[in-house]
Amino acid sequence: MAVQNGVSASALSQRLRNGEVPEAAVNALLPIIVHGKPFKTVKSVADFYKIPCATLHHRVKKLKMSYEDAISLPEFCTPSRTGDSHFTGLETVDLPVTFSLVSISSRVM
Repeated sequence: MAVQNGVSASALSQRLRNGEVPEAAVNALLPIIVHGKPFKTVKSVADFYKIPCATLHHRVKKLKMSYEDAISLPEFCTPSRTGDSHFTGLETVDLPVTFSLVSISSRVM
């Protein structure tokens, strides 16, 4: 099975001994292919595409996105990451505001 899938026999047998399903064990040992480029770990993908590993992991594992979709989404930008000190990730809009003063008189009886 290991030779057929091009994975390490010892790594595969260790995973199977630990109770993994054969298909999941093989898939865990295969390289991650993103845009035709192989990567060994999620961290190596995140480093290559310059996004936080936790963000990539969340998108792929929790949200079930493909790696291509996960890396193509923008991240919430901060000035320290973008180098643009004018962009904060939050846009503001100036709206006219009207105030009216209401006088309330109270009487003590």
